[in-house]
Amino acid sequence: MVLLVIFTVCLVLFAKEQFSWLVGSMFLPAIGGMIFVGALAVLLAALMPPYRKTGPAIGVAIWALIALTSPLFGLMFLMPWSLLLLTAPLVLLALFTWWKQTAVPAETLSS
Repeated sequence: MVLLVIFTVCLVLFAKEQFSWLVGSMFLPAIGGMIFVGALAVLLAALMPPYRKTGPAIGVAIWALIALTSPLFGLMFLMPWSLLLLTAPLVLLALFTWWKQTAVPAETLSS
């Protein structure tokens, strides 16, 4: 959700002619709310018991905390978001690895 918000803001900033219709009176509150919800979801995933004390979990937790505090920077939100975009592949790799480890095999579901 955090990356979707960043992508939407990038579209509005860099292709104003095509995507200016997205910006209305509720654009900034919606963007801020989606950043908070997405960052909280990522933070909760990083703090789950089996992964809590691993290196990738600490990195994902820091990433989520940066995303949580980024709306507080006001117009300077682009600086933390650039850091979030640069480190997004590492966070996605950690999240997909955790997802594959916790997947339940199909044989155990049928019995």
